[in-house]
Amino acid sequence: MLSRYNRVIEINGGNADISLPIVKFPPFKLRAQLIEKDPVVWLHLIETYVAYFEYLMQGANVELLDESTLDHLRLFLRTYLHEIADEEGKLLSLGINHDVSEQLYLLKGWIFSLIKKCGLLHLQIFGDSLWNLIKVYVRRNPDSIRGLIDGSLKPRINTQRVQLDKSYQVQQHLKQLIESGKFKRIDLRCVEDLLSAKSMQPNKFAENFFTANWIEILEALWAKGQGRGHKEARELIIISLFSVSADRLLKITKELGISNFETLALYPLLGTMLINEGVHKRLPDLKSKLLFLNLGGLSMDEGDHMSYPISSGTEVNEEQLSALMELFPQFSKYQLSQTLLAYDNNIELVTNKIFEDPTIIEAFPREAAEEEVEPVSDGDNASFTEELSILDRGDSSKNKELDKKIISEGVPDELRNKTLTRALKLLYEADEDERDDTYDEADVNRSDPSKRIGLQEDEESYDTKDDSNEVRQDHNYHIVEAYLWNLLKEDPKLFERSKRGTKVRKTMKEMTSWSDEKIEGWCRMLERSPTRARLLEKKFMFKGNSKTGKTSYVHNRDSQNDGNVVKEQAKQKKSENIKKHEPQSTEQKKRQHAKNEKRKGARANHNRKKGHDKKLARAGNNAI
Repeated sequence: MLSRYNRVIEINGGNADISLPIVKFPPFKLRAQLIEKDPVVWLHLIETYVAYFEYLMQGANVELLDESTLDHLRLFLRTYLHEIADEEGKLLSLGINHDVSEQLYLLKGWIFSLIKKCGLLHLQIFGDSLWNLIKVYVRRNPDSIRGLIDGSLKPRINTQRVQLDKSYQVQQHLKQLIESGKFKRIDLRCVEDLLSAKSMQPNKFAENFFTANWIEILEALWAKGQGRGHKEARELIIISLFSVSADRLLKITKELGISNFETLALYPLLGTMLINEGVHKRLPDLKSKLLFLNLGGLSMDEGDHMSYPISSGTEVNEEQLSALMELFPQFSKYQLSQTLLAYDNNIELVTNKIFEDPTIIEAFPREAAEEEVEPVSDGDNASFTEELSILDRGDSSKNKELDKKIISEGVPDELRNKTLTRALKLLYEADEDERDDTYDEADVNRSDPSKRIGLQEDEESYDTKDDSNEVRQDHNYHIVEAYLWNLLKEDPKLFERSKRGTKVRKTMKEMTSWSDEKIEGWCRMLERSPTRARLLEKKFMFKGNSKTGKTSYVHNRDSQNDGNVVKEQAKQKKSENIKKHEPQSTEQKKRQHAKNEKRKGARANHNRKKGHDKKLARAGNNAI
């Protein structure tokens, strides 16, 4: 009997997304504490991680992860790679459990298998994480790491995605590490393993990694040996050169436009390596590929003249030379003969080299250089000695040896002699500009008390010297400075040269009795001497233009004049004291009495003006 109801069984072959979150890998300090205090907990945690990745590697489980779980997995991989890479060179614990070490090794293997299965793009491993991946796995798995970087190792999931070459990202990351000062020896070792570690397959990664862009990065870091990372750049280019073939070097030099020593000089770091004998021993095919290296190394002498290579051989096969001249009529006989000598008269090799790179023959001059040296006559030698007499100023023994060598051996080339003379004059000429005497008058007048200016003429002139004259002159000079200081603060343009002849400048000259040069020189003196400007500002801005007197000793170059004046004044005072003790005649007594009566206001306690000035000076010093 059939059932009244028909049962329909629906079978759905799809699988639900897997939601299995994972926590981040513990940091270094937490791992160290777990190992020391509770290693059992740490062991169970690692075993859980291992079981987790074993499950992901079964079938297509990793493809069924939902977005949240996939994000947690990516975060875990970044933290794991960072912590394990940073753990290199550090002591995690003195005594680690054997089971813990075994489980960590299993976890490391499962994670690398997952990365190879999914690929770098799916797990979003780039930048710092990519370099950490290299540091962790490149020593034991160089082929797999190279395949992940250049994209040759295809993932088993998401095969439709294009795997890009990450070599440029690695180069840029190395540049950032060096510029930031974080490039260490372990990073250098990883680069060496990445480029030159032995592998089961031909190492094409180093050939592709060595690019023109990589050379330019290293040249920028080198900075002619003055860069911050010049040592790291030198070590990296040595590793790169020893990891590639001569054919790859030839291709890179063509991309950079290097065909002779002049163009090689544009890349000093690469040029230093290519002309090094140690590099030639490690790369014996280098000279056969880079033909200009066979020419012996062009150099620049002291006169900036190119010194061309000279072959060790002296005999040239005339038949071969004639054949080359018929084959290459555009080159001179001397160029072809020197090229034959450079390649040991091998005409077939020379022909091939010229066809491949015609610039190698252009390194030789078209005509032979003149080698005859004519002795210099005594007259020419004497004139040359006079021209180089300027070198006597220098105390360097090196310059003296150079003079003796030039004079004794003679001058081989008259043109080079003149060039050398001009260069030496430019090097050792101390006074290239004329001496500026703008401030001489102001300095002399300021330092020599006998020549200081006064705005008013002295009403009285006496035979005997008195301190009141110097006080009056100092006072007048301070008045002039105060007047000019106020004008300078109001408008500094009044002291420019363009203001000569204006009404304001005429007024300034009348008030100070100074010339235009002296007024302008006073302003320039303040511009070049900020210390004196500050002193004037303190004196005239904050003290009410009061005379404070000289507060510090300033050593002038004309201090000898002051010393002479002081000595003369001391002699005069001494002679006056001697005369005072001598008996005077009646006429002399009357004349002296008349002078004393006439100058009563300037003697003893009657000099009120001088006492007032001293009082103001003391008040100004107390205010400071």
